[in-house]
Amino acid sequence: MKISITQKEYARLLELAYMGMWVATSHDEELDDARPGRYEAVYQMLLRNAPNMGCANLVQGDPDSGEPMEESQELENGRADELIEKFENDCFWDELCDRLAERDLERECAREPLSPGMPCEENYDLEMDRMDALSARYRDEFVKHELDNVIVLFGSDRLS
Repeated sequence: MKISITQKEYARLLELAYMGMWVATSHDEELDDARPGRYEAVYQMLLRNAPNMGCANLVQGDPDSGEPMEESQELENGRADELIEKFENDCFWDELCDRLAERDLERECAREPLSPGMPCEENYDLEMDRMDALSARYRDEFVKHELDNVIVLFGSDRLS
């Protein structure tokens, strides 16, 4: 199969591939900078063809050497990096709000069930509504104050 693609589109494709490789490898400490084989061959093909597509500024290495190609600083520090940073930040706040809400809901339900005797499906809807409300409350707080009002209690000070 042949695909016709412009230089600008190829640069965007490299950015997408870079972000995809980042997702596939960023949180796996066992990889030791090795990339997963499932994606590496395709990624290397894109990197090797970058000079032919007018995108040599986005890669490092010699495509004819047989050695793995790498991303240039321009690719690593460009728009893709901005998007990755925004994604990480958004995920952090979403996950923090949701986990705190889930914790609080579990504590509330342990003290007093939302609706005893109600069928599980209906209880589930009530729990999800309550969790959404708790999560929204945390989100509002973090939008206003970020982590300034967060206090972590360790050891015997821990709430139960």
